[in-house]
Amino acid sequence: MTLGRSDFDALRRRQRCSPGASGLAALAVLASLFFIFVHSAFGAEDEWEYEVKSGETLWGITVRYLKDMTYLQPLQRLNKVERPVRMPPGTRLRIPSEWVKSEPAYARFIAVQGDVRVDGASGTVDRPATSVARLEAGDQIRTPADGNALLGFADGSKVLLHADSNLKVKVLRNYATGAAESRLELLRGRTETQVQHRPQRGTRFEINTPAGVTSVRGTDFRVAAAPTGEVTQTEVLLGSVGVDAAGQGVRVDAGFGTRVQAGQPPAPPVRLLPAPDLADLPARVERLPWTIAVKPTTGAGSYRLQLAPGKAFDRIVFEGVAPEGRFELPELPNGSYVLRIRAIDAAGLEGLHAERAIELDARPQAPPLIEPEPEAVIVGPDLALRWSGDDARLTYRVQIASDAAFQRLALDIEGVQGHRYALPRDLAPGTYYWRLAARHPMQGDGPFGSSQRFRRAPAAPIIASITRTPVSIDVAWTAVDGAGGYEVQLARDGAFQDVVSVEQVRELALRLVRPAPGRYFLRLRSVDDGGHVGPPEQIAQVDLPAAPAPPVLESPVPNARLTNARAQLSWRALPGVARYRVQLAKSARFDSVLFEQNDVLAPTMEPELKLGSGRYYWRVAAASDVDGEGAFSEPRLFQVLPPAPLLVSTKAKGSELILRWTSDQRAPQYHLQLAKDVQFEHVVIDRIAAGSELRTLRPAAGEYYARMSAIDAEGTESVFSEPRSFKVGPRYPYWLLPLIPLLFAM
Repeated sequence: MTLGRSDFDALRRRQRCSPGASGLAALAVLASLFFIFVHSAFGAEDEWEYEVKSGETLWGITVRYLKDMTYLQPLQRLNKVERPVRMPPGTRLRIPSEWVKSEPAYARFIAVQGDVRVDGASGTVDRPATSVARLEAGDQIRTPADGNALLGFADGSKVLLHADSNLKVKVLRNYATGAAESRLELLRGRTETQVQHRPQRGTRFEINTPAGVTSVRGTDFRVAAAPTGEVTQTEVLLGSVGVDAAGQGVRVDAGFGTRVQAGQPPAPPVRLLPAPDLADLPARVERLPWTIAVKPTTGAGSYRLQLAPGKAFDRIVFEGVAPEGRFELPELPNGSYVLRIRAIDAAGLEGLHAERAIELDARPQAPPLIEPEPEAVIVGPDLALRWSGDDARLTYRVQIASDAAFQRLALDIEGVQGHRYALPRDLAPGTYYWRLAARHPMQGDGPFGSSQRFRRAPAAPIIASITRTPVSIDVAWTAVDGAGGYEVQLARDGAFQDVVSVEQVRELALRLVRPAPGRYFLRLRSVDDGGHVGPPEQIAQVDLPAAPAPPVLESPVPNARLTNARAQLSWRALPGVARYRVQLAKSARFDSVLFEQNDVLAPTMEPELKLGSGRYYWRVAAASDVDGEGAFSEPRLFQVLPPAPLLVSTKAKGSELILRWTSDQRAPQYHLQLAKDVQFEHVVIDRIAAGSELRTLRPAAGEYYARMSAIDAEGTESVFSEPRSFKVGPRYPYWLLPLIPLLFAM
């Protein structure tokens, strides 16, 4: 016999309504049945073992720990207590967790980053987490894409809810035994959980996802749920967890992880990737923005980085995932930070993490440098450094050096006010680097910012000539004393931001490959023996007209049908054109050209090619001596028709009409029409035939006209032949008609 919860409740109600001895009997039966029910419903993990202290009775233990007195006799039977009033101290009692008193427990936000929102169990929706004093069963927490939240529980456990996650609090309860039950549902996103080790039996901490359940008893682990709910990942860092799905479970120990596909049992645990090597990362950062590049870990597909102000990671100020382990970190205040980085394998399981303490000391930041611009070339004695800034409290330290490491300083000045500093006029020609550091009266000295390079260079050459050809631009210039070489630049704009080509030569002339049509700008600069490039003296505008436009084709007209094997081609003449290129092909793609001539001087020509019947395409391009050849015109189609066949004979024989004509091996088919009128408005036969003969049903007696056309292998049809008239006589002589009845009468 199997008893359910409803049977047990009915017996309890009956016991309350029956006084006296019968009530006691019912209570005894009720207790026995309840014992059977609970003993079969709860296993060892759901029991609490209690050690009896001196002077305690079973009655007192029931009053103190259990839900009500109906559990007294089941407790006595379960533990086979013969003397409930006088139990020896040290006696151990087994108590199912379901019998124990409990009360709601609560969680709280330890730290919140970003606009974290809470939907309350009591009906309040979309509240900011900062306004929520405590979390209870039924509450739902949502983190934004740039935020996170750290939750604290009554037993000391902590759950870090990552960005773009959704977590629902299902159950929070504390039991009179000291055990606690916490059940969370991760609907989407990722969590990192630290559960306090509680030796008390009956303590539970579970994280459910749409795909599975992760149960723990004191561990450090992570759980992730895909947005679709199809996949759950569990990664264990300390202790072990149980993962259950589809009626099966696996134990996952520290250093291992598993995946659960919705509707399937958990995958066998696999070892997590090792912690990345962070030894190459700097311990101090002095420049913003800052970049973190992680040394590759074997087996990693991507990496996760977390940044917190302290080692406890109570608050994460930045989190990101990068496929190659390269992270651009945001601008943050000066201070001490801890980086936490872990590798992610191809299955999406995140490995063990490595941590690195970093001191950020980047403020006050050095201002952006304005002038000289990077790689600027300065000619003349006057040179001033300029930078931006809007804080009048700052003063600056200016350094100029002849090397990028600033080991060979040419100038080091502190306490500069404003945003400009004039350099000494005697600064020798050469390559220099300059940089700034800011000083704030409260923050002190900041780090140096990025440096920029500039040059003092010799004068520029003077352009002597610029000549353009269809394929080149030829430039010549005057020599400059002391120049070891020259640099020629061609750009699409006068500011030379969009440079087409840069050439350095020692000669006084250069042939540049002619670029696409358009307006260009050309300048020359001197290069001294040290490789220093000077400024340009002049900028020349070079206009490169487009090659001539495609000519307008005139004759033959589109889809013209020619009966002549010679085609006379003509097009509209263009001014300034020196010659034309003419092409003829069987395909509009011109992948196989039948005829080409590129030195046609007049806008008309007849290809020296006898054309067979079929479809042909032709096109023309124009060219000038200076700007070269332009694009071809759109291909135009014309057809050369096959010769029309000659109708040789027409003969009516019996029930057939037989027509014969001259055939040509180039025309595999023929189109024949038979009409009652020479205009062929009343066609009685319209047939396509092969060979040189057509047999058809004999038409009625009368006069007819026949005409034919040939169809070549490409489907091109010739014009019809001249109509030919013929007569079809009656099938039987007229004088036999009176005799037909006599023949049937015989």
